[in-house]
Amino acid sequence: MVVQTAKFFRNREEKNPYDFAAYRRNLKIKKIQRIILTVMSLVIILLMVILGIYLNRNYDVNDLAQNLTGNKVETGTVQSSGFPVSLVGEVPQELVVSGNSLVLRTTDEIIFFDSSGNTQHSFTHRFTNPVMKPGSSRLLTYDRGGYSYRIDSSSGLHYTGRTESTILTGAISGRGSYALAVSETRYAGSVIVNSRTNEEILRWY
Repeated sequence: MVVQTAKFFRNREEKNPYDFAAYRRNLKIKKIQRIILTVMSLVIILLMVILGIYLNRNYDVNDLAQNLTGNKVETGTVQSSGFPVSLVGEVPQELVVSGNSLVLRTTDEIIFFDSSGNTQHSFTHRFTNPVMKPGSSRLLTYDRGGYSYRIDSSSGLHYTGRTESTILTGAISGRGSYALAVSETRYAGSVIVNSRTNEEILRWY
């Protein structure tokens, strides 16, 4: 009886290291799978959002050109009686289309122009690395590598906000909902999706 008991505990001790190693391997595999799934999901979401913005942006450009000239314009420069616009003491950096407005980013300011070249709305962004992402009616501006962002349109400011982590990229839909990809310490990153009313509706790690 004593011999059998000793053999039982000896066999149990021999099996435990193997079981523990297998358990650790399974945990490691599951962790790797979660990381891969997170990265793939992040990439897919960003690609879908960017594709949607790209399509909306192209549609808005054609629509704006048609409104300005009265004809359908395939290629060329959009002109109107109010242009060119003189900029005093400002250096143009970027020009995008948001709805029926031309939005110009200079070194310090972002300016909305109507089809006649009149200023609709302007503001000083104070961002170190400003990035503009236009939607069909609203403009998302964020500080890449920073924490601040804002939502504007030709009628004025709609919202300003800050993220807990640094902003990597962002996009805004035609309906006004927007997404921000931010850095994370434990993950490759996360995507925060907010509604048109600036309520968080999804956070994806």
